[in-house]
Amino acid sequence: MDMSPTVIIAPEDRRNALRQPSKEMVFAVEHSEYGTHPCVLLDVSRTGVRYRSSFCFPCGSIVTLHPPVGAQIAQTEAQIMRQSVMDVDGVMYFEYGVRFTTELGASRHTWFLHLRQNAA
Repeated sequence: MDMSPTVIIAPEDRRNALRQPSKEMVFAVEHSEYGTHPCVLLDVSRTGVRYRSSFCFPCGSIVTLHPPVGAQIAQTEAQIMRQSVMDVDGVMYFEYGVRFTTELGASRHTWFLHLRQNAA
């Protein structure tokens, strides 16, 4: 019987991902079933982004993030990890935390570097 200890590797913890503010930029989020909707970027980390939208995307969905106009970065995929409803000056919005998909490799790093450099 093998008595060696089992090594458990915890998934990336979003709390350990340094979140950087970003200028509030409009970009598009595309859902395969519900189409493409404008969103406002709130912040960015090495693992994902946080954005606000007037459209209610289903939590857990895989979406395509289209970069802000003029950004020299490729579109990329992410999964919606959390969602909350926000009241901004009497208007209801949805705020999302999305995690870049693991297949991204260097692309997630490019998004982080480019969008944090544009912070106000």
